[in-house]
Amino acid sequence: MMHHCSFLSEYREARRLLRVLEEQLDHFGITGCPAGAGSCRLDGTGRGTNHRTAAAIQQLDGLEEQYQSVQQALDGMEPRFQQLLKDAWGIRERSILRQYYAQGQTDEQIAECLGISARHVSRLRHQMLTRMDEV
Repeated sequence: MMHHCSFLSEYREARRLLRVLEEQLDHFGITGCPAGAGSCRLDGTGRGTNHRTAAAIQQLDGLEEQYQSVQQALDGMEPRFQQLLKDAWGIRERSILRQYYAQGQTDEQIAECLGISARHVSRLRHQMLTRMDEV
């Protein structure tokens, strides 16, 4: 079984990748709105697979497939993460776990939220990981 430290790193990376894919899906998504005069072919010829709209649809399909794959992986990781949250020693540890690993915040952002220094957040996180892996 994977150590908690490795698991949490993978969990954080999967969450980050999911956010990136969501942004790309928003950016590359086809809204259905008119794309201007270039989108309408009056000569009766259809669009080929190399047309930019067809390429965008293929890219969108690939992004959606990758998003689904990452989401399924996260769904499988979620019970273990929730158990780690339950096993955390206090509110501060739960907050650090949730903010750092699930929300992808930096030590500085967490420190501002908790009213402590970023070094202290980092120290608490590393102590927590060490304690988790000892158990």
